[in-house]
Amino acid sequence: MSDGTLSVPTSYRVFRMVTSLIHGLMVVALLTFFVLWFLDEGQGAAYLQTLLARIGDLGEVLSGLIPYPWGLS
Repeated sequence: MSDGTLSVPTSYRVFRMVTSLIHGLMVVALLTFFVLWFLDEGQGAAYLQTLLARIGDLGEVLSGLIPYPWGLS
């Protein structure tokens, strides 16, 4: 740091790259959602409801994969 430059850790660069990628994917997903809604004559609400139901189903499946540590059998 004696030459006036700041040394940035590699972990910070990786963190920034990963968060930028995640945010980019979120923007693409939202844009895709609204384009599909527009193209399918305003069926965005139905798509959202279906998507939320599938996410809920996935949550139930994932929650059943790992048993409780105290065992409720």
